[in-house]
Amino acid sequence: MDTAYPGFLMIPTQAYDEAFLSITELPEDKFGVYRTVVGLVEVKRAWAHVEIPDVGFVEDVIVETPRYVRFDRTLVGRGLLARYEYLLRGPASQGCIL
Repeated sequence: MDTAYPGFLMIPTQAYDEAFLSITELPEDKFGVYRTVVGLVEVKRAWAHVEIPDVGFVEDVIVETPRYVRFDRTLVGRGLLARYEYLLRGPASQGCIL
């Protein structure tokens, strides 16, 4: 979960590649650039069918992954977070959808 990330879902580079998302990738002029604490990060974007059974989410959405650096995490951004109420327990590094 990253409330500073305005996108929907940023996935690991390996997951992006293994799902063959280059097939549904948007044109390069639709790629994005984010300003981060380590500098600018360019991301490629693709349409993907996303299912999150625990919250009943099934939808085709645009997912992203950094274009030039290997990325090994999944970030849930404000695009998804805005759809749900959730509880965060910071000291325990836990959270849940209400």
